[in-house]
Amino acid sequence: MSDDACHYVNADFKPLPTHIKEQLPKLIVIDDLKRLVDNLVYGQGKTAKGIVLGKLLVWQYRQAEVDALTLQVAEMKSRLNDAYTDGQSAMYTARQSKIDELQKRVDAVKALIEEYRDPPTEDKTFQHALSIVAYELEQALKGGGDE
Repeated sequence: MSDDACHYVNADFKPLPTHIKEQLPKLIVIDDLKRLVDNLVYGQGKTAKGIVLGKLLVWQYRQAEVDALTLQVAEMKSRLNDAYTDGQSAMYTARQSKIDELQKRVDAVKALIEEYRDPPTEDKTFQHALSIVAYELEQALKGGGDE
């Protein structure tokens, strides 16, 4: 930024701080901003133009900070969403593990039912008792029972 632009902005004030001077080429084209200020404060003195230009420069500098903070908020939302998704995934895995374990138990009971329906014994009383047990196990699996 040229010294005359610094003087134009700060005609009756101290020079711009170095960190703002360094940001100006990135933030604006000073000649375009001078023309805008000239149109906004037509007929005013150098001080009024300098104040308006200074305020515009500060606004633009602050707008860059707002944009950076907006980006940080978006990144934080993304991380939060990822953490939520990971948590949901972990809950699904735990739930599926429990379901798999219960399914193994049900399959084992079904195998017992089939075995009890046709037991390898000639004792009719024992066969009848096992068929009753098989029926009751089957009803329990279906969610009902004889009460």
